Amino acid sequence: MIVTSRMRHRINLRKPEDTMDEIHGYETSYTTVQTVWAEFLKPGFVSKTILGDAAAVEVTQGMRIRATTIGKGWRVSEGEHEYDVLHVDDTTPGEMILTTTEVQS
Repeated sequence: MIVTSRMRHRINLRKPEDTMDEIHGYETSYTTVQTVWAEFLKPGFVSKTILGDAAAVEVTQGMRIRATTIGKGWRVSEGEHEYDVLHVDDTTPGEMILTTTEVQS
């Protein structure tokens, strides 16, 4: 349930757009389509295996927003932080929970 007083973060919803470069490859850029208020939820920690036996921990950030148009593969930005959208949970009417991970520069 959305509690308005917890919606303290102003975030930009950024849609991916693929453009062809000069060597006929594709480059993805992101265009801001909407700015909304969000509640940042408690971070999550997921263990995953990379390169055989090496283990890593991925930190995910949940964000609750009012229902709108957004999907997996989009990006969310807040200030200097940029996040990839990994999953969108829209099972509760009127709201969405975005599972994101911060983009490493």
